[in-house]
Amino acid sequence: MIISHRHKFIFIKTEKTAGTSIELALARICGPDDIITAVVHPADRELQRALGPSCQGQQNDIIPLRFLNALDIARSLKARRRPRFVNHMGAKEIRRFVSPEVWKGYFKFCVERNPYDKVISLYAWWRELEAQWRLDPLKFRRDLGAAARGVEWMIAHHPVGDMTLSQFVQSGRANLVQGYDLYTIDGEVVVDRILRYERLAEEWPEMARDLSLNDLQELPRAKSGIRKPGVHYRDQLNETDRAKIARVFAREIALLGYEF
Repeated sequence: MIISHRHKFIFIKTEKTAGTSIELALARICGPDDIITAVVHPADRELQRALGPSCQGQQNDIIPLRFLNALDIARSLKARRRPRFVNHMGAKEIRRFVSPEVWKGYFKFCVERNPYDKVISLYAWWRELEAQWRLDPLKFRRDLGAAARGVEWMIAHHPVGDMTLSQFVQSGRANLVQGYDLYTIDGEVVVDRILRYERLAEEWPEMARDLSLNDLQELPRAKSGIRKPGVHYRDQLNETDRAKIARVFAREIALLGYEF
């Protein structure tokens, strides 16, 4: 998630939609006062370093005290850490932690992806994460840092294990991917633009022109190589899986007209 005061935009990071690649590209044009949340996965941090010093890292992500209510402060004291802007923070929370001028005046955008394709990407990603954890839990915790706790909670409570893709879909595990609820508030879309993952090659430079982001470069490829390339989702999902995904992600499908 990025809030750029220099360029007056808010990027809301949905899951399995090239969000880290977009984050890294945007970080290269951010200013010293902009808010950038942490890149979590070790491979992504390595790519961040490879992009050079112009790619800003985690910065200014501690939420200012003036935006915290009594409950926020109580939780902060109990946890002994200040509340922060986080990677996949939704619009409702972001709005609460910025000024009305920023929320109303900044261009807000995100990326959405065909749910049939997104579910398969999520399945491949979590299988890879669990394999890394099983191979060396201590290294896994060390590499992921603070984020490891949340990942390990998911592995403990919603494991993928040896599930087939169909079992993954039917178990409800796929339902947990974050998207629609991040860029809506009370069912209303609150972003100014939803980029299509399937059309990023065309829509990314188009948006850069519209926002006068003249220095915005092509997207780096983060988290690539995990999923087997060249296999279409229609060839991986049976009719029962298709129907389940259509029900769970009906809002996204209706909003953006996705088809199987």
